[in-house]
Amino acid sequence: MKRFKFSLQQVLNLKTSQKFQIENDMANLQRQKLRIEKNLNDLTQQWQTEQKALAMEQGRKIDADYRLRMGYLDFLDQQIAVENKTLLNVVKQISTTREKLAIVMQEEKVIKKLRDKRYEEHMTTEQQEEQKITDDLVNQRVVQDILKSTLHDKEE
Repeated sequence: MKRFKFSLQQVLNLKTSQKFQIENDMANLQRQKLRIEKNLNDLTQQWQTEQKALAMEQGRKIDADYRLRMGYLDFLDQQIAVENKTLLNVVKQISTTREKLAIVMQEEKVIKKLRDKRYEEHMTTEQQEEQKITDDLVNQRVVQDILKSTLHDKEE
């Protein structure tokens, strides 16, 4: 029996490797997204805390404290804006990575189907060859039996 050899096996291996790499990239991006969302949540909580403190101090009208808290709120606003932009970029990267992953998975699936089809063809060919050999052996045996019986009949 001939050994099955798939000519596109290296391409299939490459696609599998690409899929693995893209899945790793996707996992890294998801972790980055979670970290950014946590930072954003922390900044928002700090902003809310400072906003409450500022509202309490407004009645006392301490200018230095008020200006300091307003400056800190502006800083938090800037940090929140930066984190939002970063989060948006990461979400876009996740989207493009998902698209890449879908394409590579589809290509891998097509190549695997082709490999399976070729394997089935190979097995069918092998079975046909084995059947042909078996038929030839049976035919030879039948011919030998006929010859033996003919020779045996002539001798008698």
